[in-house]
Amino acid sequence: MKRSEIWVASLEPNKGSEVGKQRPVLIVQTDLLNDVGHPNVMS
Repeated sequence: MKRSEIWVASLEPNKGSEVGKQRPVLIVQTDLLNDVGHPNVMS
């Protein structure tokens, strides 16, 4: 994954009244963290 890429993610389980299904997501994490193997992903 690289910053500014758009991926399709399965957003299961849903939270609250959200419909859980596949949605486009935008990668906003800096590429530097990806290069050093930083394991965190926010959803």
